[in-house]
Amino acid sequence: GRLEVGGGSGAPTLLFAKRGHRPCGVDPSRSAIERATRQARALGLPATFVVEELTQLARLGRRFDALLDVGSYHRVEMAARADYARALASVVRPGGRLHLLCFGEHERSPGRPRRITRDELGIVIAGGGYFTIDSIAASTIEDRSYPGGAHAWLLAATRR
Repeated sequence: GRLEVGGGSGAPTLLFAKRGHRPCGVDPSRSAIERATRQARALGLPATFVVEELTQLARLGRRFDALLDVGSYHRVEMAARADYARALASVVRPGGRLHLLCFGEHERSPGRPRRITRDELGIVIAGGGYFTIDSIAASTIEDRSYPGGAHAWLLAATRR
């Protein structure tokens, strides 16, 4: 299965469901999960949404083949990022894949969220020994606040 972490609206989870998967979306925001659940029901899609803290993913009690984080990593407090990487590892099967998109330090527009360096991203995700980094590539995050998209890093990693 596939898990979208911190997706809020659940758009990628719903897309996975439209493509024949039975995905799960998780976010700490109850209102976001309720909206995503209503949308999945209205569309008749087999997607599940769960309210959970991002550093407590092990409480889901499930393991997935693939994880997707679009815009959550940079929202996790710096002191909790190693815990977040451990939480991601707790819900992906060995050999499973992690795809993570976050704001990069090469985005120079003012404002939040805090930008992540390529090195920091790689060190935190690989640092616990749970993941092998396959690539970290320059990418963009589509966001209304950033015309043309915000500069970002796209990490791909494999669970050991």
